[in-house]
Amino acid sequence: MNAVTHLSPKWLAALALAPALALAEAPMVTDDAGTLERGGAKLELEWAKDGAVRGWGVAAGFAPIEHLELELSFGRARDTSTSPSTTLRGTGFAAKWVPLEMGATTAGLKLEYEHERADGGGRARGTQLLGLLSHRFEPGHALHANLGRAWVRDNAGTRESVTVWSLGGELALSERVALTGDVYGESGGGSTGRQLGLRVKVAEGVKLSVAAGRQGGESSGRVVAAWEF
Repeated sequence: MNAVTHLSPKWLAALALAPALALAEAPMVTDDAGTLERGGAKLELEWAKDGAVRGWGVAAGFAPIEHLELELSFGRARDTSTSPSTTLRGTGFAAKWVPLEMGATTAGLKLEYEHERADGGGRARGTQLLGLLSHRFEPGHALHANLGRAWVRDNAGTRESVTVWSLGGELALSERVALTGDVYGESGGGSTGRQLGLRVKVAEGVKLSVAAGRQGGESSGRVVAAWEF
């Protein structure tokens, strides 16, 4: 959950990595208002870094009915800013519902829940509710917007919440290659993040993506392999 990477304690930053695959179609930060077709499924494998936190994640999604997509994600990361470094493990669940279709414009909601564990017994839980809006153009271009609220609670009882937002776009360079871009941020004085990415369709249902970005003086990066079937 990119919205809470600055919250303390430091290991909460792993919420930006471990279940990050539940956020959006790789490599974007901004989620699209769209779901898999009924009966469709997807599998994603990711390596990511956010400042001193680096790790991997795997996610699976399934559409049991029309306009509804359910996702599970698991991940492991290491925070090298601590001495010794801290290992973090995370799980996530997300449900996306997109009932509104108005021509090329779609809208819906997404609810995400994340649980994070750190060395030494540290734990955190994060919940995020997003409104999703997308508009698609010919031939394959798209604009997306997210707006919502994120809540985090650690095992010491500390609670924090922020309003989160994100704007993203897809520029189709060809039938197989798309350039992506995002700007995103939160309330409470957090800095605006920016990311650029590239998505390549290498076979039917198989896509490879890379992205690089920066927020709050720290760099981030992602490499993702995705399979829809």
